[in-house]
Amino acid sequence: MVYINDLPLHIDSLAEPVLYADDTVVIISNENFIDFTTSANQVLASMTEWFSANKLVLNMEKTNIMKFVTINQPYCALTVSYLSVACYIFRQMYHICKNDTLRLIYFVYFHSVAS
Repeated sequence: MVYINDLPLHIDSLAEPVLYADDTVVIISNENFIDFTTSANQVLASMTEWFSANKLVLNMEKTNIMKFVTINQPYCALTVSYLSVACYIFRQMYHICKNDTLRLIYFVYFHSVAS
C-alpha cells in the first residue's frame, strides 16, 4: 500500500491538491496565463520529483490538463450576480412549489445562463 498523504506538502504553496483513493487532482489558478503556465510546470516538476523519490512513476498517458478560462470578465461577474439572485429565488420557492414548477424555475434562471 502506498500512502500519498505527504504529496500535498510538496505542492501546497503553488496549487490546491485534492486526493481521493488512488486519484489526485491538482487545481492551479492564476489570472495571468504566463504565471499560470509557470506554476503548472513547477507543480508538475514537484510531483515528478516526489514520485521519483518514492520509487513511483507519474503516468503521463493518464495525466490530463484541463484549462478553464473566462473570456469576458465583466460578463462573468454579471453571471455570478444573476445566478446568486436565482439561487435566492429557488430557495424561497423550494418550500412552496411542486417539482414541476421548480424544474421550470431551474430552466428559466439557471439553465439559460449556464448553457
